[in-house]
Amino acid sequence: KKDGGNYWEEKHISAYNLLVDHPMYYADTLNEAPANGTVICADRMHIDYINRFYPSVKRCFFLPTAGTDTGDFEEQIIFSERPIDFLMIGNYKYIDLPKDMDTDQIFRLLQKQPERTMEEAAEIVYKKNHSDKADSIKELKKYIEKYRFTAVTITALYRERLLRMLLQHGYHIEVYGDGWQNSSCFSEKGFHLHPPVSVTEGLQLMSQAKFVLNNMAWFKDGGSERIYNAMLQGALVLTDRSRYLEKDYDDYSVIWYELNDMEAVLPKIHNLLVSQDAKPDEMRKKAYEITYQKNRWINRAKDFLKYIHRIQKR
Repeated sequence: KKDGGNYWEEKHISAYNLLVDHPMYYADTLNEAPANGTVICADRMHIDYINRFYPSVKRCFFLPTAGTDTGDFEEQIIFSERPIDFLMIGNYKYIDLPKDMDTDQIFRLLQKQPERTMEEAAEIVYKKNHSDKADSIKELKKYIEKYRFTAVTITALYRERLLRMLLQHGYHIEVYGDGWQNSSCFSEKGFHLHPPVSVTEGLQLMSQAKFVLNNMAWFKDGGSERIYNAMLQGALVLTDRSRYLEKDYDDYSVIWYELNDMEAVLPKIHNLLVSQDAKPDEMRKKAYEITYQKNRWINRAKDFLKYIHRIQKR
């Protein structure tokens, strides 16, 4: 409100703030969260982050993204007849970071230990370079927020590495999104760039693809709408890991690649592409069934309603 009051508190209205990105990008909003508000996070580690740095947030709830089902699995195109070998739907966002020692050290640490979150890497560097402020939560919070776009750039770096690896091994990739003209992939043979598409158009493309490519937005304990949508359209998903994904999916429902050893996945990709048996379609079906049972938007809606019911009973 213009007078500085909080409309939601004054009117006793429950407010739900659904974050699909890391909380560090929403500091202004979360610093002034209403007392009757709930923040909904797409990664379980984001709840820990909010509890540590945003005392104004009284309630957090984990609700990952989900996928949209558009038809019966048996009616989908089988793996060998899908016309798109590799599909990437997503933008390339490489941000020029501040040219200073801290940026360089955070970035290098994340490349050396990609299993770490951005805030973990930032805290390590912060305590090393700013030991006089090491015990200040307030200063650490400001520091993480200052360097938060390191996560965007490191994500773009690994997205680019994934595509470049496949291109250099002779594969063709259909790419839909912005910013790729600035990547090193743009001039590679086999890189086919198209304008961004709507969600509905994206689902249709996924139903034509053998593999849908994904890299997590540096989420280490969350999911991705791209993954769930691809599985529900019958595509195999090639993605890096997260603890939350590994809870539902195994090596027979997802093709995992390791951020620090991407090329190790190439033999599995090759074997699936040249396979003369039913294995690729068995994998697709398993992934579809898990996602249909657990990771559609109807599942998330039910979880959300259960949460609201619990809050109202208190």
